[in-house]
Amino acid sequence: MKGTLANPYSIGEEMVDGDWAMTIDSIDLDANAEIAATDSIISKVAPDPGNTWVILTVTWTYNGDEPAEGGTSFKVVNKNWNDAFDTDNR
Repeated sequence: MKGTLANPYSIGEEMVDGDWAMTIDSIDLDANAEIAATDSIISKVAPDPGNTWVILTVTWTYNGDEPAEGGTSFKVVNKNWNDAFDTDNR
């Protein structure tokens, strides 16, 4: 199945969920300094040793004919995100 750890989407490849499309335009795999420089709650939390903050630049597109309602269920999956967001590494 496309969109799993075994068969991931590539950077720049469009993912579609109903009327919504998402494309990951770029990834900064070492965003520690950029996150620390922001004025946000997360900037005050250093990543655990051996880990780093990651920033994704994403383009969302609504392709429906009616006004957008509800939303979508896109998730980012990473094999090393244990306990970061939930137990499914999303």
